[in-house]
Amino acid sequence: MKPKKYSRKAFTLIEVLTTMFIISLLLLLVMPNLARVKQQAEAKQARAMVQTLQTQIELYQDEYGEQVVTIDKLLAGNRYLTSAQGQRLRQLNIGIENNLAKYAEK
Repeated sequence: MKPKKYSRKAFTLIEVLTTMFIISLLLLLVMPNLARVKQQAEAKQARAMVQTLQTQIELYQDEYGEQVVTIDKLLAGNRYLTSAQGQRLRQLNIGIENNLAKYAEK
């Protein structure tokens, strides 16, 4: 009796497991970098928001001559900051201290 020869082309279990192992190793290398990149992007956005807020504080002081500026004053009427910017400032924990924009890192 002759052994049967399979004519179907397919991957062996070893090939599939090896491929899965390599893919999982690549994911283990890439995933930590994604978290770091996200943190760096948030930090850059926070610095940009601080600059924007400081500019708007100075514009408000020039226009109204007021010494004490709050985020609520800048948000009033959407003239200096939009409501979306106000929400993002709160999310990033950015505020005004002594008329200076401050970022308190988490």
